[in-house]
Amino acid sequence: RTMIAGACRVVGRGAASATRSFASANLRAATKANVRVAPALLDIIACPLTKSPMSAQAGYVVSEDIGVAFRVLEGGVPNLVVQDGTLVDELLAQGRRVPTR
Repeated sequence: RTMIAGACRVVGRGAASATRSFASANLRAATKANVRVAPALLDIIACPLTKSPMSAQAGYVVSEDIGVAFRVLEGGVPNLVVQDGTLVDELLAQGRRVPTR
């Protein structure tokens, strides 16, 4: 494993492309579902890496301090598992609309 802006990624033969493919599928699912996080939930959740407040937009909650986005699952529950986080720069490179740092 290696650290990328505070988010763990598995590194190995083909792991990077598998991670990107998995992330892309998850991003499409979140965007199609048009899920939102309840404002009251945003008041109490924090980034699992920095413990800073998070913002929400377009099916993600984002830790703006380190530029990591976490997908919001059906029902408006954010997936805050560190390994499932995606760098905002990667999302922007894919043409996804997310909050900027």
